[in-house]
Amino acid sequence: MTVKRFMTVGQWGIKVPKSKGESFRRYLLGSGGWCPNLKPVADGDFLIFPIVSDEIALPDELGCDYDIGRYEFESRERSREPARHELIGGIAIMQDDDPAEAEYLLKSRPSIHTVLHCESPVFGEYRIKKFKVLAGVETTRTSYIEYNNRFTIDLAVAYFSARLANERQRVLGLMKE
Repeated sequence: MTVKRFMTVGQWGIKVPKSKGESFRRYLLGSGGWCPNLKPVADGDFLIFPIVSDEIALPDELGCDYDIGRYEFESRERSREPARHELIGGIAIMQDDDPAEAEYLLKSRPSIHTVLHCESPVFGEYRIKKFKVLAGVETTRTSYIEYNNRFTIDLAVAYFSARLANERQRVLGLMKE
């Protein structure tokens, strides 16, 4: 089992009763006094908010005792955006051939089972593309739902573009059961 350790940072903080926590939080956010890269800390019946300076001016209407001092806070992990991709069912198609970014994309979106890289432009009579599996399940086949219709598509043998959804809906409307 891996234990994730977070780095703590000494920073000015304001300790307030939990019952007044929300009003202090709103005031600090609105006034620019909140230190956004650090997480607040719960300490029994109190909350400790990271602040940018010990010389913070608080309005009387917050109405409670508070304590400003140096406290240890945990750094916030900034989530990064996954690489640009097109999503078709459970398959993501990336523009870049980057296996590390593909693994990150796979972990960040649980609905994705495969990440592909398009290695060629469309070619042939059926306008298909060549794909390389960067991460996940070794398949180009997926299920896709639009307008309450489920399609099973193999991207290696059939052309598919999510942008043609209205055209598919129009053709389905012309079909008789």
